[in-house]
Amino acid sequence: MKREQLYRLGFYLGGIVTLAVGNVLSTKALLGVSPIISPAYAISSIWKIDFGLATFGVYLVFLAVELLLLGRRRTWTVLLQIPFSLVFSLLLNVFIAGYDALAAPLGLDAPTLWQKILLLTGSVVLTGVGAAMIVNMQLVPSPPDGMAKAAGEALRRGLGFGKNVVDLCCVVASTALGLIAARTVVGIGPGTLVAMVAIGRCIALFNHFCRERMQRAAGLLSAEASVQE
Repeated sequence: MKREQLYRLGFYLGGIVTLAVGNVLSTKALLGVSPIISPAYAISSIWKIDFGLATFGVYLVFLAVELLLLGRRRTWTVLLQIPFSLVFSLLLNVFIAGYDALAAPLGLDAPTLWQKILLLTGSVVLTGVGAAMIVNMQLVPSPPDGMAKAAGEALRRGLGFGKNVVDLCCVVASTALGLIAARTVVGIGPGTLVAMVAIGRCIALFNHFCRERMQRAAGLLSAEASVQE
């Protein structure tokens, strides 16, 4: 395997791990989870289902919607998002178990307000960085990103607009699930609004400083092309 391919795979796998850690921190901040994981969090909390398993199920729904939106433009490679979802859900459970094991010694089993804010900040930064690393390597996207891209194209808008639509739909779905099944809102809070705004800004900031160098190291952008841009 060439050095560029190793860099590409390393950045991609690093992005998956970083995104998983960011999502776990979002659930532990207790200020409201990020929009994308809010349906899985609501399902897990209401029906006491394993969070990783709930995430895998929700990601399969995202994939199904993506396939519908793509229509005749769909290809078999989209189905690679299934093993992505499985690996990602397993990682979530691993990091949740790790966090729970360390929470008491670190004094995070009952976080204070400043600790919640710190966890939320870490969640936003890691989620943004992880998502950017995955997308920049142009391999298999996460189902939420794949659906956002398909939604943006279906609405004749860009990925950013598609992500906003997906975020909004996730928040509405999570709120509805909570009100119907538990008669209360589950997982939605001020942190959800912060994540909706700040994660996109983190992605933009990370890409401004790192995307070109990452893609060049991964063989996705030649030095000549970057100079021309």
